[in-house]
Amino acid sequence: DWAFALDNELLQFLGAGESVTATWRLRLTDDSGSATNTTLRDVVITLVGANDTPTLTAGKVTGTVGEDATSGTPARLRDSGSVAFADPDASDLVSASVVLQGIVRSGGAPADAALDAALAGALSLSGAGASPAAAARAGALGWAFALDPALAQSLAPGQSVTATWRLSFADDSGASSATVTQDVSITVTGANDAPVVANADLSGEVIEDNFGGLSARLLDHGTLDFVDVDFGQLVRASAAWLTSSASGGASLSPAMAEALAGALTLSGAGTGTGAGAAAGTLRWDFVLDNALVQYLGTGETIISTWRLTLDDGAGGVVSRDVAVTLRGANDAPVVTNAKLAGSVNEDQTSGSPTRLRDSGAVTWSEVDSTDRVLVTVDPVNVSATTAGVSLDGAAGSALKAALANALTITGAGVGSAAAGGSIDWAFALDNELLQFLGAGESVTATWR
Repeated sequence: DWAFALDNELLQFLGAGESVTATWRLRLTDDSGSATNTTLRDVVITLVGANDTPTLTAGKVTGTVGEDATSGTPARLRDSGSVAFADPDASDLVSASVVLQGIVRSGGAPADAALDAALAGALSLSGAGASPAAAARAGALGWAFALDPALAQSLAPGQSVTATWRLSFADDSGASSATVTQDVSITVTGANDAPVVANADLSGEVIEDNFGGLSARLLDHGTLDFVDVDFGQLVRASAAWLTSSASGGASLSPAMAEALAGALTLSGAGTGTGAGAAAGTLRWDFVLDNALVQYLGTGETIISTWRLTLDDGAGGVVSRDVAVTLRGANDAPVVTNAKLAGSVNEDQTSGSPTRLRDSGAVTWSEVDSTDRVLVTVDPVNVSATTAGVSLDGAAGSALKAALANALTITGAGVGSAAAGGSIDWAFALDNELLQFLGAGESVTATWR
C-alpha cells in the first residue's frame, strides 16, 4: 500500500483550474539475482487547485465628521482609511468596487434628497485594487470620504446622518467564492448655525413736524429677512434700546430719553407670544410724539440706536443695530398773554414830562432750546380812521414823524437775545401833536 499526505497550506497558491502533478516510481525487485528480477511502476498524484477568497485586514473603516469640520481644497468634510487584502491564489488578481448600502438618520435629522444623492458618490477608492486596471494579488486599498459642507448645514446639534458603503473585493477567477466584502461607515454630526440675516433695512430718519400716517407722530419703519438652516430650530426676535447721541448743539432731554427707549417695536416673523419662526420677515416700527422734538432747532439731531437680536435658543445668536436720526426744524417764538392794543385821548396827559401815554406787556417763549430771540419794534402804518382827517398837511406830517418813535420796548430780548420772557411796551406822545384833531376824529398807528 502506498499513502500520500501533504499539508493543505502548501497548495493555497493554486487557483481554480490549476494543478500540479507529482510522480513517484515504485521498484519491485526479487531475490533471484537475474537480470529480469526488477519491475517498475509509477504512482502519479495530481494536486488540483481551488479558488480561494481574498483575505482582508481592515484598517480604519469608520469615521465621524462634524458639519463644519472642513479641510483640504476645496473645503470639504473629509475622512479616510484603508483595507489590506491578499489573494492566496498566485495567479489571481483582485479589484474592488464600492456601493452605498444605506443611510440612517438619528436625533430627528430631516430627510434630504440632495444630501442622499451626494452621499452616494462621496466615498472614493485609491491604491491597489481600486479599479480593474489597478488589480493586484495583494496590497492596500485606500478609501476617502469627501462631502460639501453646505449639504450638512440643515443638521442641528444632536442630529446625525450615518452612511454605510460596501467595499467588494473580487478576484478574477470568476468562481462563486471570488468575492469578499467590508463595510465602511461615516457619521456626519450636526452643529448649531446662527440665524442668517439678509435684505436688511436698518436705518431711518424723521424730521420734526413731518408727520406720518398718525396725527402728531413721527414714523419710520424697515424690515429684515432671516432664516435658520438648522432643521427644527425656531428663532425669536427682540429689540433693546442701546444709546442716543445729540449733535449740532442739541441735548438729550430726560423726557426724550424715556420716550426713545420704547419708541421702536417689532412685528412679523419671530415676534409675539408664539414659539418663533424658522424663517421670515421681521419688521421694525419707530413711532415718536412730535411734541417731544420741538426743542430741537435747525441743524440739531439726535441719533438713537436699538439692537435687534435673533436667537435660535441653542446658542445661535445674531444681532443687527437699527439707527434712527431725529432732525430738528426751526420753531417761531410763541407769544402769550399779550396786550397789543391801546388808546389815548387828546389832552388826557400823564407822567413827567406830561404826555399822552399807554402801555402793555407781551410774554413770549422760544421752544428751540438753543435758539435765542432778539426783540425789536418798527412802525408799520399811520392812518386816519375817520372821514375828513388828513395827514398830508404840516400837522399830519409832524404827527407821523413823532409816532415813528412813540413806542418803546424794554425787557427780555431787547438789546440782547434771550430764550424767553416778557417785554413791556410804552407809548408816549406830545399832546400838542393831536390838537389839530376835532371831536370824534381819530388816527390809528401800528407798530410791529
